[in-house]
Amino acid sequence: MKLQRFFDIFLAILGLILFSPVLLTASVWIYFELRQGFCFVQQRVGKDGVLFSIYKFKTMLEGKVTRSGAFLRKTGLDEILQFYNVLKGEMSIVGPRPLLASDLQRLGWEQNFPERYSIRPGITGLAQLYAGSHVKISRFLDNYYLANQSYLLYCKIICISFLMNVLGKAKVRTYLYKRWQNRKSDFAWKHWYQKFAARSKRTFPKPFLEEELLPAEKRQAICSSLAIFQLGESGEGRVAREIDETEFFGIDRYYRKSLGLFVREESRHAALLKLCIKAFSGEVLLRSQQERAFQFLRRLLGVRLKLFILSAAEVVGIVFYRNYAEKLPLSQTKAILREIVSDEELHLQFHMELFTKMIANSCLREAFFFFWRSFVFCSLLAVYCLHYKYLREFSIRWSVVYQQYLKQCRVVAVFLRNKNGELWQVDKVRML
Repeated sequence: MKLQRFFDIFLAILGLILFSPVLLTASVWIYFELRQGFCFVQQRVGKDGVLFSIYKFKTMLEGKVTRSGAFLRKTGLDEILQFYNVLKGEMSIVGPRPLLASDLQRLGWEQNFPERYSIRPGITGLAQLYAGSHVKISRFLDNYYLANQSYLLYCKIICISFLMNVLGKAKVRTYLYKRWQNRKSDFAWKHWYQKFAARSKRTFPKPFLEEELLPAEKRQAICSSLAIFQLGESGEGRVAREIDETEFFGIDRYYRKSLGLFVREESRHAALLKLCIKAFSGEVLLRSQQERAFQFLRRLLGVRLKLFILSAAEVVGIVFYRNYAEKLPLSQTKAILREIVSDEELHLQFHMELFTKMIANSCLREAFFFFWRSFVFCSLLAVYCLHYKYLREFSIRWSVVYQQYLKQCRVVAVFLRNKNGELWQVDKVRML
């Protein structure tokens, strides 16, 4: 953007002229306070990964912020000397924050965030305005600017940066944070809330009987198996209550509402399974040893691990409900099991979207996928062994279960490796 370079040079010269009284006053103040030079020089990584020397006012002495440094930092005037870096062509007025090579190495941005070096770092930028203390937020802000570069955004960032110099960073950032929270909430999970809300209006089927559909042995087998699954579908309310008291990156008020509706949908599945069991004149279980042990262990876990387990449980449900549905003749029970499978596939996508927001690093995503896949495999194997005598009545072999497990893993792998799922989609959020 040659025109932007022209504006950079023009604004750098204008800034040096307008802020010359501040430059002089700050230089004298720092010299008399510290009894040493006023300029701090440090090596930072610039465009194409080239190192350059960045200039700033000294604001610290022996690890402590000085009186002059506190004022300069509060107003953002400690960055004025970087106008010289702009004139040298090492920086732009607006761009990603210039970082130390050690910081980039620690964050892993040298290899998995190369697009960050495609433009010059900036004196100011979205990451600087919002001062995102979390690495995921900073990466999102840099991604957003790279994807939405325009002269309008360039001018907005400069104007807001000037207001920070005049009014102070705290006041302006408080305003920006409030606006961002509203936009983030409206985008990140609102579509899921609307989807779950629409699905919650589905009518519940009336009781029905299908005793003649299957011989006695198969009827007893499917009732016993579905009764165990039915218990597992009705114990997710604790997660929704805990998420209301938990705050972590990637969730907002719409996610909390969506999770509440997800729990209601799981309870609906429990009621549907109960309906199917009664249709075959089976008995519904009130409690079981396996269910008690599972509930006890799950209560000991944190919210994230509970959501991790829930995502694995969705795959278990998809695989076994689908196998039973395929073995049943055309009937209302078959239709209900297919409906539950469709719901569970949507639930799996819902949970995975959260993990894509929480895990920005591609290497960490691969590690997450490895552990998730291993946990799902162990869960499927455990459930298969538990239900073996029931599954044998329907000739549901482990090889079929394993093939469907691999299919679900491929679906999740594509979703996790899709860069558009990373954090908030930068093409749909308006930051300023």
